[in-house]
Amino acid sequence: MGVLLRVGLNNIFFDIPTGGFFADLDLSVPGAIIDTRGSPFLAEYLAAPERRLQLLSPRAAGGLFMDSDRFQADGQTINSHSDGQTTAPDFVNGIVPTNYTSGGGGKFLPSTTMGVSIIRLDLSGRADTGNVTSFSDTSSINGSISIFNHSTRTLIESVSFSSLGGRFLGGGDLALNGIGSARVDGVLTNIEFNFSKRSGVITFEIRNSDTGVILADGVGETGRSELELTITP
Repeated sequence: MGVLLRVGLNNIFFDIPTGGFFADLDLSVPGAIIDTRGSPFLAEYLAAPERRLQLLSPRAAGGLFMDSDRFQADGQTINSHSDGQTTAPDFVNGIVPTNYTSGGGGKFLPSTTMGVSIIRLDLSGRADTGNVTSFSDTSSINGSISIFNHSTRTLIESVSFSSLGGRFLGGGDLALNGIGSARVDGVLTNIEFNFSKRSGVITFEIRNSDTGVILADGVGETGRSELELTITP
């Protein structure tokens, strides 16, 4: 059997930079800590200057919010039952509304036989869900994408977007994908698109989502293409 431990907690909060849920030990509560097995780890932990626990389960964090009548983000209480709040805030469920912007474009060389494409990308909004490394939006997507393929003489101009998602992959890499509609040489067409940057190489692909036909694709020319993504709480 392992160590059976009971602790008192306060200052339950969501840490935006790390995306983790934490709580401080409350030693003022009678019987705040009961360790039935005398764990050496516990003695070392209590000797540390910062007595903080990470809550690995967002659901557990939500339950503690309901029990303790408080939940904090960045040190400020954001909800309280005394204010009429009866459900845990979105932070507890791992849902953090985020603002995002993505921009870029330039000259893209053919990755197949599609020819050179010139791209302009400018998108922004407030995501439905997300955190500091990713987002998903279906309701507030603003901006546009325009692509001109020199080989096929095809002009693609976005009309609307039904979904957009973006994420950081680590090491400066990122990915952006979405679904929407565009005018392809004047004809309204359902599209799906993917942009990515991996090890400094930018690629894109845009398809007719009804037929699967590739409308344009390519690899960004070094020094003449860019792709950026910013996500902020």
